[in-house]
Amino acid sequence: MKYPASKHYSDLSLHDPIPEIELRYNEPMRAGFEAFSRHAWWAIAAIFVSQLCLAIFLKKTITGTLMSMGFGFGILFFIVGLVYKAQRKAGKSDPSDPWGVPIRDQIRYWFFYAIVMWSLFAGLRMFSDGIMEGMFTFAWYSLMFGAALAVCGRFARQPGQISCMKCDYPLVGLQLPCPCPECGTTISYLSDATDRPRARDTRLVLIGIAIAVLSLAMIVLRFYRPQALYTAMPRSALLQLAPNDRGAFDTLMSTAMTREEEDQLIAGMYSARTGFQSSSSYEQSEWFGAMIVQGRLRSDQLDDLYAEFTALEIDAPTRASVGEPVRLTLRAEYTRVAQPTWYFFAGFGIDDDPQTLARASQVMSRTFLVNGPDEENIARGYVPVLTWTPMESGIHTIHARVVFALGSGATLGNPISWDANDLPKYPTPPVWERIVEIEHTIEVVE
Repeated sequence: MKYPASKHYSDLSLHDPIPEIELRYNEPMRAGFEAFSRHAWWAIAAIFVSQLCLAIFLKKTITGTLMSMGFGFGILFFIVGLVYKAQRKAGKSDPSDPWGVPIRDQIRYWFFYAIVMWSLFAGLRMFSDGIMEGMFTFAWYSLMFGAALAVCGRFARQPGQISCMKCDYPLVGLQLPCPCPECGTTISYLSDATDRPRARDTRLVLIGIAIAVLSLAMIVLRFYRPQALYTAMPRSALLQLAPNDRGAFDTLMSTAMTREEEDQLIAGMYSARTGFQSSSSYEQSEWFGAMIVQGRLRSDQLDDLYAEFTALEIDAPTRASVGEPVRLTLRAEYTRVAQPTWYFFAGFGIDDDPQTLARASQVMSRTFLVNGPDEENIARGYVPVLTWTPMESGIHTIHARVVFALGSGATLGNPISWDANDLPKYPTPPVWERIVEIEHTIEVVE
C-alpha cells in the first residue's frame, strides 16, 4: 500500500522498510498551470488576430502599435487572473501539500507561456518592423526556452519515490540504515534521501539543444546575412511586403527597379503611410520623400498625406479688453512626414479690413510652430507675429493665410515676392502647393 501523500517524513518509522509513497503535488500550483494551459490557445489566436487587424486598419501608426500591445497585455493579465482564481479555489494556503508538480507539467506550462510571449512580442515586431525582425525576436525567446528545456531535462527534479540523494536510486523496501544498492552510499537517515529525484530526460535535453541551436542560427543570420530570407522570395512578394517590411524594401533597393515596380511600391507606401510612421526606416523615408519631390505622387494623394501637417491655428486668447495689446502668432502640433514642406505667411487680417498685416518676407519652417512658438524664434523672425490693440468692444474675427509649398528653399525663393492676389511668386513652380485659411474669434470687452 502506498504511503499517503498527506503525511510527512516525521510519520515514517525507521524500524520499518521505506514504503512506496504517493506523489505529493502542490495542487494550487498545478491548478494554476492547468488554468493557463486551458486558455493559452485562444489567447494566442486573439493576440495574433488583434495585431493583424490593427496593422491593417490603423496602418502601423503609433496608436495602433500601443493598442496592439495594450490588447495583448490585457489578455495576458486576464489569464493571470484566471490562474490566481484557480489557485485560490484549489486552496492556495494549504500547508499539507508542499511539493510541486512533475517536471513534464512544468515544461508544458513553460511552453504555453513562451508561445504567448512569442505571440505578443514577436508577432508585434513582425507586423511593425518586418518578417526578419519578428523572427529575430522569436529567436531570442526560443533560445532562452531551449536552454531552459535542456537544463530541466538534465538537472531538474520532480516528485517521485524516496531515493538516494547521490544517484537517485529508489530505496523502496529498504530499512535504514543501509547502503545504496546502486552507488554504495551509506544512508543512515531520511535526510540522506529525497523524494524529488532528478528527471534526467534525454529527450528534453536533445529537444532543448536543437531549439537553442536553431535559434542561434537565426540570430547569426539576422546579423550576418539579414537579406538571406528575402533573396529567396519572388519579386512580386517583395513588392507586397516592402511598404511595411524593411528587409524586403532593402532587398528591392539593392536591385534595379522598373518604372512599373516603382509605381507599385509608391502606391503601397502611400497606402501604408511609409515614411510617416515611427517604425519606418531611414531608407524608406528617404526614398519615399525623394519620390514626392520628383512629382511621382498625384496632387490628391499629397493633399491626403499632408492634411494633418498643414493644419494650423492662430495662437491668441479668446477674450481681451479694449485697449489691451493682444499678440497673434501661429501654432501647430507635431506631425511626422516623409518630406517636410516650407510655408509662406501671407499675413493677418482683422475682421473685414482688407489691409494685410505682418506678412512675412522669407520662407519659413513649420518646425518652429510646433507646440507654440518660443520667444527666441520670434525674435529671429522664424515665426510670424502681430501685436494688435482692439479699440472697440464686440466679437472680432482674426484671419490668416498660409501657403504651403513642396520644394527646396532655393527653388521656392528667399526672400519672397508676392503677387496681387497675395500669393507667393516662385522662381521654379513647386511640386505641390496648398493654401490654408485660418480664423480665430476674440471677444473684446470694455
